[in-house]
Formats: sequence, structure tokens, C-alpha cells
Amino acid sequence: MADELTSINDGRSVVSRTYEALLKYVNNPKRSGEKLPSEVELSKQLKVSRTALRDALKKLELEGYISRKRKTGTFINCSNYKLHGGLEKLRSITELIKTSGMRPGTIFSKYSIDNADKTISQKLDLADSSKVSIIERVRTADDTPFCYEISFVPISYFNQEDYETFSGSLLSYLSEKKGLVVDHAVTYLNPYSSDDLISEKLSIKNNQLIMYIEQVHYSVDDEPIWYSRAFYRNDIIRFSLMRRL
Repeated sequence: MADELTSINDGRSVVSRTYEALLKYVNNPKRSGEKLPSEVELSKQLKVSRTALRDALKKLELEGYISRKRKTGTFINCSNYKLHGGLEKLRSITELIKTSGMRPGTIFSKYSIDNADKTISQKLDLADSSKVSIIERVRTADDTPFCYEISFVPISYFNQEDYETFSGSLLSYLSEKKGLVVDHAVTYLNPYSSDDLISEKLSIKNNQLIMYIEQVHYSVDDEPIWYSRAFYRNDIIRFSLMRRL
């Protein structure tokens, strides 16, 4: 384990980095039932404080990845989920897949331009019938389709030329290529029964229960940048949120 859990020192918060390093290690069915080293040993391997380590372990426990047994130790649980999405931190689907040690991909992608309907106009604070770019994609993790997403972006932010050069994370593209830095997002989670279209896109049966997430991404000035609708397979990915008093 010492060869696989190394010290972490990038720009993210210590707890987030610790959590993601541990998640990548424990999210492996082959390690089900394995006992983790003590907190003292883990904190030394990762070169983080005991406090940060405990917060990361607590999050993993709440998500069901580990079980902590008094006077016995901490053990890795077997998880049927390939991906886990924590909702506390805004990050791209591409980053989520890579963090889980999987290979991101896209098996369907389509670009179109249309007039924004009333809902989209309200979400993006646009005049009625403003032109928007529509990007449809089916995202995969290790070639398994798990997310069908539809993104609506003002055409002044993203156009046909952008689509032809864009791949991977829309969040990263808009930030790095267009200078549109997302500061926060408002997210709505809804259960959804898959229809013919979504079932085909995600390779699942009709009327299967999935997760439908609507999200509006905003700049630091609270200006909407893009609006998305995403449909996730519940058998592949699980979302959670850590709440504190």
C-alpha cells in the first residue's frame, strides 16, 4: 500500500486531496475486506494531518466505501458503484472519472444551434428566442455509457468553431480557451424514469430509475455561463453530499 498511497501536494484543499487519494485506492472490488493501516501510518504516508485524514475517512465512511469498527480497525467495503460524485465541490465529469482511476470517453456527440425557449432563456438570463449552442454527449467510463448530457450555452460563448476543436471537459474548455471561469453552480437533483431516447443512449431498459440533474453554472459576478441537463445511470454512479451543523 505504501507504493500506491503517496504524498499529495497540489493546489486543492488538504481534505479534498486526501479523500481523492484514498478513494482511488479503496474503490477497487479486489480490495474488499482489506484492512487499512492505522491513522498514524496513513497520515505519514500521505503527509497530511490527522485532522484532515479523519475528515476524509469520515466522508468515505458516510459514502459506504469503508467501515470503521471500534478496537478492530478500518476496512474496505465492496462497492457495486464504479463512480462516486460528491456534490460539495464543483468539478467536471472528466475529472470525476479520472479521479476514480477510469478512462473518460464520449461515444456520441452532436452540436446544433437553436432559439432558446422560455425555460432556457430564464436559466441563462437571455432575451426570448436568443440563439444558443446545444451540445449533446454520451459520456463513458472505461467504455461504459453512464451519462447523457445536454448543455445549452449562449452562442457568444461557444459556437460551431469551438465545437470542432473542443473535447473532454466543457468546464475546462470555457475556462482555459474562452476565459469564462465558473465560480459556482445551482444544482437540482430529480429521480427520473428513462424513456426511449435516454434508454437507447445509456444502454438500459425503458422505465429504469435514473438520476436527472439540472445545473446552471455562474461566474463570480453571478452571471450564468451555461445550463445543463444530465441523466445518470444509478447502477454506475452514486452522488452524495456531506452536511454539517
